[in-house]
Amino acid sequence: MFALSGRVIDSVSFAPLKKVAVALRGSAELFVNVPGAEDGQLPAAPAVAWTREVTGFAGNRWQCWEKHVRDQVHGITWREFFRDVAEVNPGLIEDGFLFQRDKTYYLPVNVPQGQRCLRTTTDDDGCYALTGLDQPGEYELSFELPGYNGFRELMHLCADAERNVALASQEARVVSNHPNYDQLPEPARKLIAQALSMLGDDHVVFDSLSPELQRLCHGAYYLGDPNSIYYKDICCADLVTICLHAAGLDYNWPTDALTGGEQITPHAANYYRPWPGNPKLVEVDLLPPWLPGDILIYGNGAFATNRVRHVNLYVGRFSGVDRRGRVLRYSDHYEVVNASIDFIEDGIERGTGIVPLTLDYCIKCCCGYEWCKRVRLVELQKACSASYGNG
Repeated sequence: MFALSGRVIDSVSFAPLKKVAVALRGSAELFVNVPGAEDGQLPAAPAVAWTREVTGFAGNRWQCWEKHVRDQVHGITWREFFRDVAEVNPGLIEDGFLFQRDKTYYLPVNVPQGQRCLRTTTDDDGCYALTGLDQPGEYELSFELPGYNGFRELMHLCADAERNVALASQEARVVSNHPNYDQLPEPARKLIAQALSMLGDDHVVFDSLSPELQRLCHGAYYLGDPNSIYYKDICCADLVTICLHAAGLDYNWPTDALTGGEQITPHAANYYRPWPGNPKLVEVDLLPPWLPGDILIYGNGAFATNRVRHVNLYVGRFSGVDRRGRVLRYSDHYEVVNASIDFIEDGIERGTGIVPLTLDYCIKCCCGYEWCKRVRLVELQKACSASYGNG
């Protein structure tokens, strides 16, 4: 016999959480001899297993989805299929993500769940214990409490184990720790508030925006196609544009079409490239002091002849819990808010969320690019200087 025990606390206050619903699920054979085990069927979504063998099909992933999965397998989305099919069938990558008629592939299929479950709740000290286990195997441990983001984890159990968990409140609240926050002009405070409210998954953040701000998102053009990777996407320049718009700052200016080509809209990083034709935006060196609203731009090759590839926003130090439930601690030194256009890498969709970064990482690592520069709105600089001086 063995047991799983642990403690559940609040991710911010570290206070113990009582009456948390704790459940340990697994295949029925794992619970044959466990007292108190009950039906563990999860009604929210059917079980999906990648065990269906298909041979004789040729085409791309979308064609495979349409022919073999859509409306036939429940509990899986196009995005999930697009991402996972190459992981399950690595030969697809070698073939340029094209199915070959002479090869066999594993596709998803719904299977009976046949699960059992052992349940308990945490006590006043946030402690729990699941006892009477006697079969080694793969289990799923879950924690649920109203007002908090749920937590699920797959784990292998074969002996006594301990798992302590910190749950994050669903009331996402990231706050500015800027030392001069009360002295900042209103546009700077509005910009900070907008940026911090957008930390989280793209689709969640998109839904939180007003229709006016949603129209500034790249993903607004794909609302008619939920299967597109750009559905409700918020790209790097969108984040900056939305924050400037929410702060009431002027971001309408001519762009450098010579180096930007077609990348000259507020959805493109190159829109925030400084050049002589735009007196509203100036380059500032990377040395302190920094102002909330300073924009970091990134690229490769010679700056004079290459467009800006990426952009993010400095807002000063912040901490709290974001819309994804991530705990952003003061000691993490986060000062930059970063978004990215969705893209596929190694068959996996990336760039699906707005994340915190440290200024040190942005300057030293250039977010994976060759160079990093800082630009500043002249309007915002004047406003800050009038409020408390340039710094």
